[in-house]
Amino acid sequence: MTDDLLTMVADYGGMGLFACYLIWQRKLDATRLDQTIQGFRDEEAVQRARWDAVVDKIDTERRDILGRLDDKMDELVRLVEGLKP
Repeated sequence: MTDDLLTMVADYGGMGLFACYLIWQRKLDATRLDQTIQGFRDEEAVQRARWDAVVDKIDTERRDILGRLDDKMDELVRLVEGLKP
């Protein structure tokens, strides 16, 4: 395989060398692009985890506030009903 490739490159001279260079460059660019994309995905996962934590905290606080409001409303209803003659 390697001997065939070297023979083919030698037969085509400068154009063969240039074709090999383009193939090598394409492979190198693809590797860099894959690494960059993976870095973005990792960063996105970190940001998503942070966002999920913030949303969970806000949702918990909202549920607590609504629970306290329900308790206060129930207390007010009992007080008003106690005022009725």
